[in-house]
Amino acid sequence: MYRGMWLALGVPLLLAAFSVSRPAALPAAFPPAFDGPSAATLATELARFHPERLPGSPGGLARVVLSPAQALGSIAVRPLSAAEASALAKGSTLPPSGRAEPVAALAPDGRLVAVIQDDAGRARSRVVLG
Repeated sequence: MYRGMWLALGVPLLLAAFSVSRPAALPAAFPPAFDGPSAATLATELARFHPERLPGSPGGLARVVLSPAQALGSIAVRPLSAAEASALAKGSTLPPSGRAEPVAALAPDGRLVAVIQDDAGRARSRVVLG
């Protein structure tokens, strides 16, 4: 009985194992948007000029990473009260913002709480950051 079961299960498994084709090879080059020499130069500069830099400390990446003001310059901002920020962080909706596009919802202390968008008469979170 056991041999019959192994035969009934083993043959289809062997057929499946040997009928799987090999996947296509990955492309040899990175996409054109990736600039290898520039990335290597930046990594070398960071390692040489900031060897003991702690994550989040000032300097080093200032020319690469956008400041919060620069990043928020490309999206509409909605200031929140402390109560609204707390409610939004917990998944609640807010009254509509009056905009069709996504809006950055900022807490009174300036931190980004969520990205919200009007939907069915309410401002619903698309991304909640807390």
